[in-house]
Amino acid sequence: MSRMNRPLHTALVAELSGRSIARVLGMQALVAFENYPGELPREIDTFIRDATLHHELGLLGRPNEDALRFARGLALGATEHRAAIDTRLAKASTDWPVHRMPPVDRNILRIGVYELLEEPDTAPAVIIDEAVRIARIFGDVESPNFVNAILDAIRRELGLAAGQSEGKSGAAQDSHQQPTAPESG
Repeated sequence: MSRMNRPLHTALVAELSGRSIARVLGMQALVAFENYPGELPREIDTFIRDATLHHELGLLGRPNEDALRFARGLALGATEHRAAIDTRLAKASTDWPVHRMPPVDRNILRIGVYELLEEPDTAPAVIIDEAVRIARIFGDVESPNFVNAILDAIRRELGLAAGQSEGKSGAAQDSHQQPTAPESG
């Protein structure tokens, strides 16, 4: 799951905001269902609400409903648009074919590209920073720089300024901690 040892990994995840946690859950779902994308729509709700997964990630409770909805939307959206996203990734990453990228990096990138394309209320700089942060936690030593370079190339290709957003709702939600609900059962 990560190059980091479990205590450090869980401490870093526990510090994330609700939308950051949603991105982690979305990435975990994409990795888990990467070879079976047709199963994801049926299994996503069970997967992102799994108390064992939350515990393994170091979350202190279940993410709130907004975070779970965001995670669901990211995973399903990135899966639905996977072919188009992978085409953009292949164009931006001339040295690494998409299928040869480490699975964690590939799926962090898929979520990041999906957000750049479909989340106009979140500034591209926030999307890229969040992807890099998640790559630091779950990827290897090169992952943060790789994720940053690829997403920034795609941002430029889309003609987006780093701080450009059409609204502030996503960026505002990213800037503070989201409460978690107590684990049930």
